[in-house]
Amino acid sequence: MKHIKFKLTIILSFIMLQPNGVLAKQKLKMVTYDGLAKYADRFEFLPSDDCRYFEMRSWGRILDKSSNALSQNDLVKLNLHSGPFNIVQFARVLSISKHIDNKFDVVYLSFGNWSWDTQHVFKELGIKSLTAVHFAEKANIESNVWKTPELPKKLQNLRDDCSEIIKKGDI
Repeated sequence: MKHIKFKLTIILSFIMLQPNGVLAKQKLKMVTYDGLAKYADRFEFLPSDDCRYFEMRSWGRILDKSSNALSQNDLVKLNLHSGPFNIVQFARVLSISKHIDNKFDVVYLSFGNWSWDTQHVFKELGIKSLTAVHFAEKANIESNVWKTPELPKKLQNLRDDCSEIIKKGDI
C-alpha cells in the first residue's frame, strides 16, 4: 500500500507542476510580432479597456541619439504599409527611452485605434506583413518589417478573449 501511495504522490506532484496553459486556455491580452530589425522592433495589437476597438503600436530605434528631438505626443510622419496597400501615414509618440543604449534611443509609437472590422479587411487583402518607413523630421527612426502570420485569426482571438473578460467582470 505504501508503494501505491508513493506512486500516486509522485504522479500528483507532476500534475501540480504543469503550467496553467496545459490545464486551461490562457486569455490573450496582446498580439505581438517581432520585426526584422536588430533592436526595438516589436509591433503590438492591444484591445481598448472597453473592448470596442484595438490599438496598433510599435517600437522603433532612433539611430542617431545626438539628433533625437522627439517628445511625447509628437506626430511622426511615416508610411505603414503592406505591399501596395497604405495603412497609416502618421503615428503619435507615446514615449521615448533614452537610457537603453549609449548609441541609440527607442521610441514607442501609436498608430491609433481601429475598428475590429479591420481584421476582415486584413484578411481580404491577404496582409502577411507590415512595413514601416519613417520620415520624422526630429529623429532618424529605423525602418522595419514585421511578418504577421495569421493576423486576422489572432485579432479575432484577441477580441473574443477581451469580450470574455468584460462578460465576467459584469457579473
